[in-house]
Amino acid sequence: MKASAFSNTLTSKNSVGKLPAAVGRLPRLFSVASLDTGANGPFPGSLLQTLLRSAPDGTVVCDGRGAITMVNEGAKRLAQMDPEGKTLKMAPSIWGEMFDPNGHRIPAVEWPCTRALAGKVTLGRECHMVRSDNSSYDILFSASPIKNTCRRTVGSIATLTDITEHKRKELVLREQMVLQERGRIAAEMHDTVVQSLNAIVVQLEAAEQEYLEDPEHARQRLRRVREVARESLADIRRSMWTLSGESFENEDPAAALAFFAQKVFADTSVHLELRLEEAACGLTPKMGLGLLRIGKEALVNVWKHAQATKVRVELNYGKQDVRLSVLDNGQGFLSVPLSSTQRGFGLFGFQRRADSLGGKVVVHSRPRRGTRVVATIPLRLPRLRQAA
Repeated sequence: MKASAFSNTLTSKNSVGKLPAAVGRLPRLFSVASLDTGANGPFPGSLLQTLLRSAPDGTVVCDGRGAITMVNEGAKRLAQMDPEGKTLKMAPSIWGEMFDPNGHRIPAVEWPCTRALAGKVTLGRECHMVRSDNSSYDILFSASPIKNTCRRTVGSIATLTDITEHKRKELVLREQMVLQERGRIAAEMHDTVVQSLNAIVVQLEAAEQEYLEDPEHARQRLRRVREVARESLADIRRSMWTLSGESFENEDPAAALAFFAQKVFADTSVHLELRLEEAACGLTPKMGLGLLRIGKEALVNVWKHAQATKVRVELNYGKQDVRLSVLDNGQGFLSVPLSSTQRGFGLFGFQRRADSLGGKVVVHSRPRRGTRVVATIPLRLPRLRQAA
């Protein structure tokens, strides 16, 4: 007899980033096709069988007793053998042992294709597979029961999407980001701790040489060392704030910006002026956090490079957008387009964050005339793009 299949339609579940839209694609075919659920169990008709066998994802069809009735080339390639005629109890010896992302082994009775025989649907479960020869691969595993017209489960269908290459690229990207962050922290340490300690050592060595011949001058040097140490301690505290991962996701951007700016410029001669409006309707937590990160980068750049005596931070809400401005009267620099290959990482960071929110950043600067960073973000977006 013929029976329409898959009242439960599988959909894609993206658990590891941007993946092909193939996850769950094949089960959707069953909403417009039919299976032969005769004496030999569920098996696709000729047209559907052709589609399944040519699909890029691995596809496995089983009958109600767990016998594998159809496997396409994608699933055979992952198994490195032809599993047709075998049972799901043998799945670990066919496709390898299954582990979750935390490294916990998943027994065969908990595999998505086995769970589907009990009427349970699995959408894009991320799994790490280890074969008997210790080779491994990563998949997104989806499965759904096959039901006849009486709503009785007569089998299951599963798709195995190979994401091994995606995971490899994800790991490389993560390692690159870690190296970049280590470089940034090393530069931060050099600009604060190392240079300050060098200055203290030089002053102490000079005081030691002068102590017997000119004790008063040596005491003056020691007083300067004390001042340098105090300034260094303040710099280190500011560095800790700039490097910290403190979360402000639930804070009003105005309050968070004021708090951070006051911490950065505490114990300095910089005059800080804040003109910050409270959050308006239409500002999402993601947008608020993005604005805070742009403001944080701009303020840190002022503290580290501008040699400014005045800094003004403005946050204004219009009908359509929100504008954040950070202005200083420091030494400035020759402006380059944000698309230029010569732009600094900080300028690139501004634009990257604004792009992710559908906005833009403009940087105005001239030597000895200060710098102005202006970020404009639309308050309402039909769809926010994923941040990089």
